[in-house]
Amino acid sequence: MCIRVPRRYRGVQLLVTLLITGSAAMAEQPRSSAFQWFPPAPSQDAVEIPSAPQQWPGQSEPTPVAPTPPAQWPSQQSPPPPAAASSDTPRGDEIGSESWGFKLRPPSGWKHQQEAERILMGHDTIPGLIIIEPHYRSSMAEVRAELQRGTREEGIDLRLSGALQPFSRNGLAGEYQGILDGTQVRAWGIGTLSPHGNGGVYISVLTTPDKFAQEHIAAAESTARGIRYIKVNTSGMMRHFADTWVHMSSSGSTLINLVLHPNGTFERAGETSYSGEYSSSGWTMPDTNWGAFGASSDAGRWSVRGNQNRGQIILNYANGQQEVINYRIHERDGRTYNSEYYFDGVYYFRKSAWEASR
Repeated sequence: MCIRVPRRYRGVQLLVTLLITGSAAMAEQPRSSAFQWFPPAPSQDAVEIPSAPQQWPGQSEPTPVAPTPPAQWPSQQSPPPPAAASSDTPRGDEIGSESWGFKLRPPSGWKHQQEAERILMGHDTIPGLIIIEPHYRSSMAEVRAELQRGTREEGIDLRLSGALQPFSRNGLAGEYQGILDGTQVRAWGIGTLSPHGNGGVYISVLTTPDKFAQEHIAAAESTARGIRYIKVNTSGMMRHFADTWVHMSSSGSTLINLVLHPNGTFERAGETSYSGEYSSSGWTMPDTNWGAFGASSDAGRWSVRGNQNRGQIILNYANGQQEVINYRIHERDGRTYNSEYYFDGVYYFRKSAWEASR
């Protein structure tokens, strides 16, 4: 499972308003790029937890909710009803994106904020945070492997605390425990696979261990059952990535070309005879034959899963081997650059854009 909480949402305000108090404190503005926080100011020595949930802007105070009984785990419950058949028919009040391969309706009472790569949801009275992210895995085996790995990133360490359990006809679920920004958390995670074979969804609900209850599991499962999967037309993404992608080492002595042709074939090669120079304005390249491949050249067919911000490029080599490249768009100073990407964490730039700037 891969949970990515944007850094600007981490810290004591997030934990007070969502994980601890249950005061979602975000205006429901799907087109906005940032939450609006209204937390109580914490003291220097301790976090002050409000005695009652804060009301949302423009809304009346929420009705107090009786304390939630201890959680009953799925093994103690009757099996959930099967998920409704997925349909490409649009429904009202949906969030998500066709480029992600799904849309959904938020569970009752949960307010949302949609980001470029995820959806975050909070509740007025239920303490916790729901994170919804698309993934681009092609099989349940891949989904299972990622759920078993958990999440270990800066500020986040979530580990599976038991066995994964089947969820509906196309998913797996399990409990996680760990740390978010130095605070102990307990989580329930669900991973699904689209029936169209173009990825799926990861859903995680997190709160502090003492607040975790059955209502958190119910919210995550309700979210998963409300997903409408969409068959993604990847031809537009193929056109977007069709180009020669270039990586140059910091010394300027090694050049790697990844050529993605519009007809679905690719060539990949490394050269060691270039001597470009790097400055704050970018690479300065000599006049040279960019199309010349060295002895390390490979070829095959390629495809793509995802959107312009994040996804996977699949390289099927002529010898039968397959390579999956995880890509993400380059961001700098709050802007994104669709001619610059990180392929498996390595910076590449688009050759045609570089030539056009000369």
